[in-house]
Amino acid sequence: MPSVHRYHCKGAHINHGETWCISFGGLRTDQAVAKEVLCAISGNAIEAALEAAEQMRHQREEHRRSLELELEQARYEARLAARRYEAVDPENRLVIGELEIRWNAALQKAGQLEAKLQDFDRDFQSGPVPDREVLLSLAQDLPALWDLPSTDMRLKQRIVRILIREIVADVDEKTKEILLLLHWAGGRHSELRLKKNATGRHGRCTSLEAIEIIRQIANTFTDEQIATTLNRLGMRTGTGNTWNEIRVRSARHHTSFLLAIPPARRTA
Repeated sequence: MPSVHRYHCKGAHINHGETWCISFGGLRTDQAVAKEVLCAISGNAIEAALEAAEQMRHQREEHRRSLELELEQARYEARLAARRYEAVDPENRLVIGELEIRWNAALQKAGQLEAKLQDFDRDFQSGPVPDREVLLSLAQDLPALWDLPSTDMRLKQRIVRILIREIVADVDEKTKEILLLLHWAGGRHSELRLKKNATGRHGRCTSLEAIEIIRQIANTFTDEQIATTLNRLGMRTGTGNTWNEIRVRSARHHTSFLLAIPPARRTA
């Protein structure tokens, strides 16, 4: 049976010799994160992202146009200040000194706005919006590709790292839940709460309700009859299978319900 990885925080153990801060299984956690990632790149999410990207593009264009107009005005004022400076009588030292100060201030303002526009272009360089049909097609194909055993795990990890910047994990001991705070690349945050398995149990354990039914009727009914009862109630094994005689017997043994065999099943 393949091993199932776990996530541990060993800081307290390494630094102070105490028990691990938190510890939980990785299978259900990874499945929950993968579900969030696939949801984030689903068809509806792609549509919303494309619309948001288009809106942001329009906002940036409007902002850039505003900077361009402001720069044009500053350059005009600098040219006007230059003409006034050149037109004044050089003998009028008081006036020419004031006009020189205004000219320099206008040149400085124009230079600052020009640098601001260059910074804007450098910080918000954006390529063309990706083709909508291509993205929607990828969004439909990815869930099936994701679950294929042949899909490279490193490819999945790269996709997750592109979309998610950080995952902060904690355990709520009161509710017995794993808390995952997902910091997405776009600045959005989302929280996941997953039921934490009790000590000694795992995600494929038979439900306690099914075990209780087996315990209550094991001395009265055969394993085959118990299996029929569980199936009628719509219950499944820990691995999602329907019940049969062998699985009921295995559940009794694994849960230490080694009860007396009913007379109908005794052999000489």
